[in-house]
Amino acid sequence: MATNIITGHLIEYTQNQCKLHNIPLTQGVTSGFFWNRNAGEWEAIYTDMLVVNDKKILLVPKGIVSYSKNYAPDKYYNHFVLNFLQHEHLRINGALIQHRKDGTPFVTKDSLKELHPQSKDFLRRFTQEHPEVLEQFKNETENDSLLNMEIDDLDITNIIPQLIQQLGDIPPGTQSASAFHNLIIGILEIIFYPHLINPVKEHEIHDGRKRIDICFDNAARGGIFY
Repeated sequence: MATNIITGHLIEYTQNQCKLHNIPLTQGVTSGFFWNRNAGEWEAIYTDMLVVNDKKILLVPKGIVSYSKNYAPDKYYNHFVLNFLQHEHLRINGALIQHRKDGTPFVTKDSLKELHPQSKDFLRRFTQEHPEVLEQFKNETENDSLLNMEIDDLDITNIIPQLIQQLGDIPPGTQSASAFHNLIIGILEIIFYPHLINPVKEHEIHDGRKRIDICFDNAARGGIFY
């Protein structure tokens, strides 16, 4: 479900990665339906896609993939949505308020659950009306990006000396600019992952009139980039 919703973003990521690694794309391939947040509806387009053995391939950045099970609707509903509604009923002196023996007002989550049972429809409507609660949920929920060793047995410490060697072997001059450019992207990705992810080579700005040599997405959850 998540893949279908973000297919448009994954297509763009795949195109950028294929351009970065000189992998050919097939033109005029239907994207399949993906969610257009601005239009509030599903749409499909014809675009350049990675096709292998007649199958469309979407690449997914490891920085957004996690084994974490914390992103669950139950946790969102019970610990964030209901907490928010408790405070709201207390704030407006709502009908669900009860009082303790000392007179302290309170609202039970059971009474809120009767009024607002958990469902996809309710959570969708609630989130549209209170996006700040979803933002709080995301900020407070731990989501560690996948590490290289969780994908394969690649040892970064063995790669670093090779990169240093390759960097020293690149001769100066414009003829080696492209090789230097590609190697620097790989080096920067190793240095800054998982804070900076999704490198884009020659990112176009101002309708293509200018280009940024290397562009990253800022995914930092702490440190100087946060």
